[in-house]
Amino acid sequence: MLNNFNFSLLAIIFLLLFIINFKKYNKKLFIFNYYKKKNFLFKIIKELLPILIFIFIFRFFLYEPFKIPSTSMMPNLLIGDYILVEKFSYNIRNPLTNNIIFYTKKPCYGDIIVFQYPHNNKINYIKRIIGLPGDKVTYNYKKKEIKIYNADKKMNKIYYIKKKNSRFIEEIKYKKNKFTERFWHYKCFKNKIPINFIKLSEKLEIINNIKYPILIIPQVNTKKSNYIKEWIVPKNMYFVMGDYRDNSEDSRHWGFLSKKLLIGKAKYLILNLNKKIYYINFKFKKLKKIC
Repeated sequence: MLNNFNFSLLAIIFLLLFIINFKKYNKKLFIFNYYKKKNFLFKIIKELLPILIFIFIFRFFLYEPFKIPSTSMMPNLLIGDYILVEKFSYNIRNPLTNNIIFYTKKPCYGDIIVFQYPHNNKINYIKRIIGLPGDKVTYNYKKKEIKIYNADKKMNKIYYIKKKNSRFIEEIKYKKNKFTERFWHYKCFKNKIPINFIKLSEKLEIINNIKYPILIIPQVNTKKSNYIKEWIVPKNMYFVMGDYRDNSEDSRHWGFLSKKLLIGKAKYLILNLNKKIYYINFKFKKLKKIC
């Protein structure tokens, strides 16, 4: 379904088209006679209409801004980051019904994608493609590492470079039966980290020749120390994960992602305006490619 902005924009476009055509056949109405001499209202409408149509086409078919809502893609994308999502990467949709008209190309390993959450299509999620249809994906909860076997049972190339200390330190609070998290730069503490803070680690994950750091909590294993889980990705489905491996609600929890729910590929990181939560990246970021 259309998001609220696109739906409102489309409704305004139809309204302006109706006013322009209504004027042609209803010249005797008072509201049109009032502007008959100057006619400035309709001049504004005619000038505004092409701009609104261009904005709608750009947002619906080409690129749409998306705000990162959570910490699951850290350290690569921070909460409050604004990105541009390429809408034509995987499919072309009908602007009225939002149904897929045809598919363009298939997602690749390592793609950062925006999609409709399978259990609530009104919510958009952002994760990274890890497993393609037919793959067997295994995840080691102790090493925090993935192995991928394709349909021919051959292991796809995925490498890791040794972990290092992250620049992020996480503060966790428990208030009103809820956990809240806040992230700080390590330089804020001068090597003296308070008790309620967690020093995070990073390791470099390389998949499909795409290199990106993943964030992990080295002190805590969320499962048994030797626990390894595996999944077989069904046809027309994908296995997705967040880059903050110990704090991401992804395919490990809610299952596989249908290709019908793909919205687009995250292409450009624009800026971050969220100064209240993050004490780094205060300045606007230059336009750059994510992957």
